[in-house]
Amino acid sequence: MANTRKKKRITKKEAAARLAKNRDIVALTMLGIGLLHLLALISYTPFDIPTKLPFSVTSTPNSPPHNFIGILGAIIAGISYWVFGAAAYLIPVGLIWFGAGKFAFDSHLSGRSLLGFGLMVFSATCLLEYQSWFFQDWPARYQIVGAGGGLGVCGTLLQSIVGPLGAFLIMFAVYCTSTVMVTGFHPIHFALLCRDAATEWWDERQQLKILAADGVGRLNLAERRALKGKKKDSQPKAKAKATSKKKTTKAEETEE
Repeated sequence: MANTRKKKRITKKEAAARLAKNRDIVALTMLGIGLLHLLALISYTPFDIPTKLPFSVTSTPNSPPHNFIGILGAIIAGISYWVFGAAAYLIPVGLIWFGAGKFAFDSHLSGRSLLGFGLMVFSATCLLEYQSWFFQDWPARYQIVGAGGGLGVCGTLLQSIVGPLGAFLIMFAVYCTSTVMVTGFHPIHFALLCRDAATEWWDERQQLKILAADGVGRLNLAERRALKGKKKDSQPKAKAKATSKKKTTKAEETEE
């Protein structure tokens, strides 16, 4: 019986160690893929894309490619821009978020968070397609359909049903809800936390300034006191020197 209990305890420890190793492997894999994808997006140029792909702009692509992740990174970044538009940056950010949460806090990647992530990306593509201020030169620069990519253009069908304002409000509500599903933070609660952190930092900064000012004042007072003490000590010494000089002069006069 004792041997079987020892074996069970050992197997439990081994299972826990294996789970921890698997957790770290998954987390590091997500972090690595997210970082590589982000670098591919940042360094993307359509002149790296082979001519066979629909978003290629030249018959003589760059050789070697200028993308940080090579030809594979250029192709993945091109597909990401073509499908998601400027919202493609949410994909590596989400992977890094999930990987960091799993690595640091052992957070569970649930179906709710994955669904929220998908809704967040889709609603972001629609919102980018609805607006007319940012990324308006991307279709010509990257040979994509619109600022929100192909999914964003699909989202314009909602505008024909509920109108531009209704479609914007619906997708904005979906985006806010999906961020809560992904992060677990309510936007208002998160804003309040940021405000509290900012006020706490400001109060600490003011207290440090007050303490620094008090320290300077104390140092000045100490220096003044030290100078006063030196002056007091020097006065009797000067008097003693003067009296000694008078005595010596009198003695010299009497000798003469």
